[in-house]
This record gives sequence, C-alpha cells and structure tokens, in this order.
Amino acid sequence: MTTCACLAVVSLALAPALEPDAAKLTRSPLSVVFSPHGSRLFVSDFTAGRLYIVGVSAQRVTVEVSLRGKPGGICVDPEGRRLYVAEYDAGTVAEVDASSARVLRRLSTGLRPMGVALAPRRRLLLAANTVEDDVSIVSLSSGEPVGRVPVPREPFFLAVTPDESLAIVGNLLPAGAASDADHSAAVSLIDLE
Repeated sequence: MTTCACLAVVSLALAPALEPDAAKLTRSPLSVVFSPHGSRLFVSDFTAGRLYIVGVSAQRVTVEVSLRGKPGGICVDPEGRRLYVAEYDAGTVAEVDASSARVLRRLSTGLRPMGVALAPRRRLLLAANTVEDDVSIVSLSSGEPVGRVPVPREPFFLAVTPDESLAIVGNLLPAGAASDADHSAAVSLIDLE
C-alpha cells in the first residue's frame, strides 16, 4: 500500500500547472532512475520529449529538460553528476549535467537507441539500438563510437555487471515470428574485457 501511495504522489508531481499550449502534451514517463544518494529521481517522458528531475523530499518536478527525439532509457554516473538519456528518434544519447540540467553534448549511436548503461571505470557508454539489432559502445573520454556489437532482434534495455566485465542485453522480440510459441526472445551477454 505504501508503494502505491508513493507512486500516486510521483504521478501527480509529473502533472504540474502548465501553460495552455504545454497542457496539450501527453505525458508518458518511460524510464525512472534515482540519483546515487536517492535525493532526486530522473524520469524520461517519451511523448513530451523531456527529462524531469524530481526532488524526492519535495515530491515535485524541480526541473524539466527539453530533449531531441523521444527520450528513452536513463543511466546516471556513480557520482550523480552526469545523466545519459537515449534520444530515440534522434539516434543520439544526451549527456546532461545533473546540477545545471544542461545538455553538455550528444553522443552518436545507431538508429533508435532505447536502453543505455555505463561502464564508468572503463569510461564507456552502451546504447541498445532497437532498429539495427546492435549495441553501440561509445568512449566517454572522446565522445566517439568505438564499436558496435550485433545482438538478436530488437535490443531494448541494458545492464553492466558491477565488475564491468559483461553487458547484459534484453532483446524485446524473438528472432522468429513473435506469435510462434516455439520462439522466444533472448538475453545477450557482451564481453567488455
């Protein structure tokens, strides 16, 4: 019951008083990630093209950041200084300064990135390119792509193991017909060593 009440408060926080034109936007939160210390919540809004920064103690949106395309997955660096948000229709990942809420740069990935994950000690960002059935690996030092790894059909979300040796990819659709009970989607492992 506590969880439901908390979710209801966050839902209400995503519907602040809006200007008449902004009120026409349909709000559709997609990815939700806490800051490392839990004081802020970062929410991507796929329909409105925004990143919301929610103050947890205030239980309200404190900042909205306009993004390109439709924002998807979010990941946060271990210090909570930088956010990385997939910009689905733009083929990029926005690097956002968590303090100033400014987009610092856009990192090129493949078509329609959705999930993102960090290997911070390796200074790597990974992005699941849903349309191209691969994962982009981008150097955070240079901002340039350093590789692409093919995976089964429609990679959607990613995670990196704590030792940063593997990336785990959830592939949304099976390689065969999705209606065929003999086919199933897959989880892929990418060796980061």
